[in-house]
Amino acid sequence: MRFAHTGTQTRGALRYYAPRICAPYLDVMCSMKLDRPRISVDFNELMEPDLVLLSQTDQRLDSDGEKVQLSVDAKVYIYEYNKYDDGECELFTADGIVELNDKTINKNAKWSCRIDTNGITTKYT
Repeated sequence: MRFAHTGTQTRGALRYYAPRICAPYLDVMCSMKLDRPRISVDFNELMEPDLVLLSQTDQRLDSDGEKVQLSVDAKVYIYEYNKYDDGECELFTADGIVELNDKTINKNAKWSCRIDTNGITTKYT
């Protein structure tokens, strides 16, 4: 499998191939490692400063390929990875609590993640 994507394309490719490819891809391409298994999200889908869309279904695979069952008030660890044309990589991570999505804001997702008070952490290379 070859990753010739950059920027926004990389985000889409990682989401398509994630999670089994995503975590090793982070290690090889940018020497960034996740501190724990995390669920991939798109922080561009923030509905509030501390609320991001999480899933359309009751299960997601984490970065280690393990199934995570989503339920109200479950603790989750999330991330987003981006690689840009200039070679810079960024890794966003956050921890939060699962909430049922408010369908008046977004009709497609069932679950959202309420990010805790530590907020979103960003690492660059």
